[in-house]
Amino acid sequence: MFLDAHFIVEQAARCEAGLFFNFNGTAGIWRRAALEQAGGWSADTVTEDLDLSYRAQLRGWRFVYLADYAVPSELPETITAFKSQQRRWTKGGMQVARKQLRTILASDQPARIKREAAWHLCVGFVHPLLVAFSLLFVPYLLLVGARPEGWFWAVFNPLNLLVLGGGSVAFYVAGQYFRTREWREGALWLVLSPVAMAFGLAMSVTCTVAVIEGLATRGGEFVRTPKGGRAADARGLLRRLRSRTLVLAVTACELALGGLLLWGAFYWERMDSEYLAFVLSLKAAGYFLIAALTTRDLLPRRAAQDELPSPAAA
Repeated sequence: MFLDAHFIVEQAARCEAGLFFNFNGTAGIWRRAALEQAGGWSADTVTEDLDLSYRAQLRGWRFVYLADYAVPSELPETITAFKSQQRRWTKGGMQVARKQLRTILASDQPARIKREAAWHLCVGFVHPLLVAFSLLFVPYLLLVGARPEGWFWAVFNPLNLLVLGGGSVAFYVAGQYFRTREWREGALWLVLSPVAMAFGLAMSVTCTVAVIEGLATRGGEFVRTPKGGRAADARGLLRRLRSRTLVLAVTACELALGGLLLWGAFYWERMDSEYLAFVLSLKAAGYFLIAALTTRDLLPRRAAQDELPSPAAA
């Protein structure tokens, strides 16, 4: 569903509006002349395709997105693989922003292209804001709980926060509708949207780490997302990432944030505020789910290990 919205709504809209958009490695073709004039591939970011896309478009090359051309692709099969993918995309996006944003803003491109490019490249900053939201939401509710009137509550009350998230829900509903031209798929996303938003909130810890890495480092090892069969083994991915300690630290943060939100849910349930208790419980469930799935990937899998050939057999 996430990728449907990206391909069917986001990429198609950027193309039709004449805005910059990025090459998708899933199914894309480059002209050699475009690659050469844009300076070729560069290893100073971990999203070389995004970097090269912006350099080529700044040099006058036009990208065309063919929405009706379908190409099968595989999805990550474990949460660890999905985290690795999202971490690389977020880190690389921030690296490209550091590298390209000043050039884009100083170019002679129309203001609307510059504005949208800035939003596109800086979208990763939403993740630290989501982590801050998780940290501050319960203390904020405790602060205003005794005086839920006035401008403070009118601006920051939880209902407003949910309404502001409606744009994201509409984005994914549209992706499902335009994929099949049937409202059934869009309605399914509408039903699942609270769970999906809780899942996205929980992923913000991993992506916040990626934002910091992208702002602080250049380049890095490109760890391909494992997909399919034994290649999806999470422990093998962790060995290639050489970051088991980081994965454990992120999981601990997810559990801590989930615990904070769950405590707030119990508190507000005792205060007879079932609405707040439900919202906080749902968000806590997202953190606990992500942490539980990651922990499952970290645990040894004897059955999977037994399937691998022995060194002698190899």
